[in-house]
Amino acid sequence: MITSMFMRGVKYALVSVLALSTFTVTAQFPNVCAYEDDDSSVSSFDVYSRSTDPNYLAQFDPVVFNIFFWEVLPETESPGPVPLTEAHCLESVSQLNRVYNEFGIFFKYIGFDNTSFKSDTYYHLSKQDLEFFFLDAASAGHKRNDSFNIYIASGGSEFSGAAQLRKKVNIATHYNFFKAQDTMAHEVGHCFDLHHTHKYWDQGGSPEGCELGVEHVTRNEFLPNGNPNPDWNADIAGDEVIDTAAMPDFRNEWCHYQDIDIEDCASQGNPVYVFVDENTFEYTGDGGDCLDPPRDYQLESIDVKNYMAYVPNAPNNELFFFNFTAGQKIRMHEAIGHDWLGDFADASTTIETLYEPYKGVYSGNGSIVGPQVLPTFQPGFDYEFVSCGPYGAYPPPLDYDDLSFWYVTGGLYNYTFNKNILPQDYDLIVHKNNFAISIAQLNNPPRNCYSATGAASSGLVVKFEDEVFNNNITVTPKDSTGINSPALIHDLPQGLYKIEKNHTDGAVEETVIYKQND
Repeated sequence: MITSMFMRGVKYALVSVLALSTFTVTAQFPNVCAYEDDDSSVSSFDVYSRSTDPNYLAQFDPVVFNIFFWEVLPETESPGPVPLTEAHCLESVSQLNRVYNEFGIFFKYIGFDNTSFKSDTYYHLSKQDLEFFFLDAASAGHKRNDSFNIYIASGGSEFSGAAQLRKKVNIATHYNFFKAQDTMAHEVGHCFDLHHTHKYWDQGGSPEGCELGVEHVTRNEFLPNGNPNPDWNADIAGDEVIDTAAMPDFRNEWCHYQDIDIEDCASQGNPVYVFVDENTFEYTGDGGDCLDPPRDYQLESIDVKNYMAYVPNAPNNELFFFNFTAGQKIRMHEAIGHDWLGDFADASTTIETLYEPYKGVYSGNGSIVGPQVLPTFQPGFDYEFVSCGPYGAYPPPLDYDDLSFWYVTGGLYNYTFNKNILPQDYDLIVHKNNFAISIAQLNNPPRNCYSATGAASSGLVVKFEDEVFNNNITVTPKDSTGINSPALIHDLPQGLYKIEKNHTDGAVEETVIYKQND
């Protein structure tokens, strides 16, 4: 195995994220959504199939949403101690991609603004401010019509996130939550017309509640004899998604049964998640639907761990701990495809943008000059940068649709980056000379071959004898044949190396490898 590190020397849409300054998360900043489920769903326009078929889900074309971050600052008081940085923004969009890429929804990072939005009022954003906040942000020029606008509020003491109703492209969330995979996935799900899985749950407990949209427990549309099941209403009640189980609001269920106002329950120090085991995520309550007698909830841990439910935070070491069902994924794609309000269409871009760097420039000759930043790509995807050519033929990279180049995948000279790459390594995701880009999640052939210089004229193989970076080295010069040999790395013994390639135009290409075995 060889680990490689390089030294430094269709139609889609845009998400803008507005971030407010940070402070320490304490109990008064609950991880709870301020989105209000209502009857103004797109479902009334009958655009949803209610399908749960994975084969149908696989037929949707991929869609891409760019993402842009804003930081809201106070006008008169001192801002929080930790300003918004590009690394924070990249971590947030990486989390979104790792959730949504699995079913063909992508997010493209295009930058952030941490200076222009200033407001004492919205620096401490509250739930009652939300209605006017989105409008005021737009009127003040802090909204992009070609984007989703996700506002991250530092003062949101009553909620961790909120999405504007009815397929809008605006989200508000808290600085301490916008990097959390579950929070961002949840709020973006609302943008795509997903409701909470517990929608209308608190209207249950009596037959009258069945008239108010309470979802029944049964998942069986038909009785054993083939007749329609009169108790089945999963297609029109609750969240209107068939393969999400009927369930309560896990965070507030205890308060509801104690007849304590849910809005005040947690703030008064009452317990939350009483009936969910925070280690196993098993439901231990005895709640049920609105039938007479009520049918007890039938919940597995996977039902509890839905992105659109209210559940405890996942353990830090659990990636993809939560989930969307096939029905939820299909509903999101159908919401995007039937954009009756036009917000998604206005925010669209093309899939080619995923093959473009978010920062840096192509040098034109493959060299690193002065403070120039190499073309750098966002995290959240599984990248393979594959050897391509002919050498020196494409000083700017080829266009996305131009496949008139040769490439070799899986070779020793190729380099990869996993979607779970750590934030401290984001700047390593660069597009180097003589390579094309493959993104595993798109299932496309490599694109955008960049070959500004040809084969190296000479080079050096530097071996670090102690397998650490120090001065105990052995330097082996190589001529053009040796430094360009496909067998160069294969023939090296195990160890830590730096390979330098000198090009005729003066460019020097350096690659560090640790070879463990062949």
